[in-house]
Amino acid sequence: AALIGGPPCETFSAVRWLPGGPPPLRGRSDPWGLPSVTGRQRLQLEVGNSLLQATYTLLSALTVVGGSGLVEHPARPRRCPDCAPSWDLPVPRLLAKSPAADYVEFDQCMLGQVGRAPTGLLALRLPQVREAVDSLPNCGRCNHGPRHHAPLTGKDPAAGARRTAPKKIYPQEMCKLIAKALLTSLAARV
Repeated sequence: AALIGGPPCETFSAVRWLPGGPPPLRGRSDPWGLPSVTGRQRLQLEVGNSLLQATYTLLSALTVVGGSGLVEHPARPRRCPDCAPSWDLPVPRLLAKSPAADYVEFDQCMLGQVGRAPTGLLALRLPQVREAVDSLPNCGRCNHGPRHHAPLTGKDPAAGARRTAPKKIYPQEMCKLIAKALLTSLAARV
């Protein structure tokens, strides 16, 4: 009846192309993984690819049977010509053309995330998602001003982890937005 998918996105992150960030694993001409990637990072790519494909297989099935759902992944990077956004892969591009689908972008900081976190949602039969994003200040785009958010490159010495780690957790207000849209959609079918 419904799907919420957020396959691992760290291998698609534009932060990988910034100085001080983790190494790039994908490129515009190699969206499934750079040939030079080996070892643990190759495994990370393969797991991410498998989960992404499974998510889109399920969303495609919901398109056919009349279900609702959404997939979350980083938004298309605005200033990274070498990045490989997952939204440019063939299946999400095809799904986005469905009259039942809507692609919306926003910055998670507008919902409480620690960094800007530009995000894309491909929503299937969930018009409430766009309505909720459009109702946010600045239509969901960061209005915090330059240098408001701490840089996400490098490691946080206190935590011993990359500064991108907190972005892996959806902010509570984003979870509420998604849950409300999905519950509204499911209630309309009863």
